[in-house]
Amino acid sequence: MKVWKKTLLSIGFAIAGVAFLFAGLEERVIDGGPLHYTWLSLAFLYFVLAFVFFARDWKSGGGTGPPNA
Repeated sequence: MKVWKKTLLSIGFAIAGVAFLFAGLEERVIDGGPLHYTWLSLAFLYFVLAFVFFARDWKSGGGTGPPNA
């Protein structure tokens, strides 16, 4: 159950990052206006948070460990 919460949290951060990226670039793409650096920096922040939470989900499966000498 814990893994699903972390995965949903990372997906939520990624969706928020996409929303902020859209907010930062929409005027530039549509009208040729200026970039909105505040929204772009928030998008970068949320993408980093999504990556961190996603990377924390990847745990070692344990395996057999290192070979004994």
